[in-house]
Amino acid sequence: MNKIIITLAVVLVLAYLLLNKDNKLLAFTSTFNEGSDSDSDSDFEDVIKEGCTDITACNYDDTATKDDGSCWFPESAMHDCDGRHRSDLNFDGSVNTTDLLILLGAFGTTCTEGENCIPDISNDGAVSTVDLLAFLNDFGYTPSQAQAWMEQNLNCDYSQNFCVV
Repeated sequence: MNKIIITLAVVLVLAYLLLNKDNKLLAFTSTFNEGSDSDSDSDFEDVIKEGCTDITACNYDDTATKDDGSCWFPESAMHDCDGRHRSDLNFDGSVNTTDLLILLGAFGTTCTEGENCIPDISNDGAVSTVDLLAFLNDFGYTPSQAQAWMEQNLNCDYSQNFCVV
């Protein structure tokens, strides 16, 4: 019984030493001096991993504890993180009859969590009328149409991949 109490006390002391006042995990670090046989200058410091902490970003990092401003998002709500149009179901660069056939073939199905359900344009877990209406809105899209819209509405320098509204 005494061994259990002592072991529990040691665990609690170690837990206390490894957590700072904000309950952030601390890492034990030490430096090694050349020419010396021992470590010296032991220190505790916060473990902080910088990265993108926005869960909606394309480059979300679930291990990051501090946002470093590196998050990036699709070019529009109609595109995914790979630059593919949401209704381009066969990845050929345009929204056409072939894509419609893919959507209709999956119509009425539900998508399980973690499954890559491409025809679910609305990302609501089912291929339904909502997806068909979104698809019909996008039907006929080609990259040249997007570029024409950008040229009319934005000041772009395509050689530098730079646009200003």
